[in-house]
Amino acid sequence: MKNKSFAPESTMSPLAFRLGALALVVIMMLMGAFSFIYIVPAIMILTTVTLLNRGYTPCPKLLISGSAWQLFWVNDKNACFKPTRYINDHWPCKMIGEQEVCIQVDGR
Repeated sequence: MKNKSFAPESTMSPLAFRLGALALVVIMMLMGAFSFIYIVPAIMILTTVTLLNRGYTPCPKLLISGSAWQLFWVNDKNACFKPTRYINDHWPCKMIGEQEVCIQVDGR
């Protein structure tokens, strides 16, 4: 196999080559903007509808301190509570009488 070096056509001017590269960059930026404006919200809506159809409800009480973007979805109303503290990998715990009850919320 021969070593090939990059050599644009001799008839192509450097300006035309740069304009072609610029057009490629603009197309890639437009595709990224399209994804951000249309595809990402569509996936978010689809995920929300799927979770609701499977019987899950959002639980804003289980927010981890300093992590307002992370919303837990629960399929049991008793699992949605305001925790008194968190243990391990942010598992919420609540005191019920004299006993501390913790639930595993990492999906494992």
